[in-house]
Amino acid sequence: IYGMAAIFGLLVMGIITLITEWYTATEYRWVQEVATAHWEAAAPSSARDAIGWVVLRHEIDYKIPACLGDEIVLRTWVGQATRITFERFTEVRRLSTEGQTLLARARTVWVPINPDTGKPIRVPTEVRARFST
Repeated sequence: IYGMAAIFGLLVMGIITLITEWYTATEYRWVQEVATAHWEAAAPSSARDAIGWVVLRHEIDYKIPACLGDEIVLRTWVGQATRITFERFTEVRRLSTEGQTLLARARTVWVPINPDTGKPIRVPTEVRARFST
């Protein structure tokens, strides 16, 4: 009986770990996808072709977990945009008949790169102005 309890405890811990890792990876993917969609929708085509992006820093503050079957909406916006970094904020919310519930907040610092060389580049003033708050 003791051996069974220990195995059960390890299995439960493994399941919790897998769910936590899945949730973290899923949130991160959602944040990247909404940032990409915003860039694709708002950036001029010349900028989309000339500028790639890499993440320098990514922070997520989890409030409450999403559940299977939840309808999720993400909201994103650019905070401070300099010549060499873009700060982006994202909120992950659950939709319900009572309104929206905040599930997580993310802050990501993106660095623009030359897609051919992978080296950081400066973002033109007009592109920064389009996204800056």
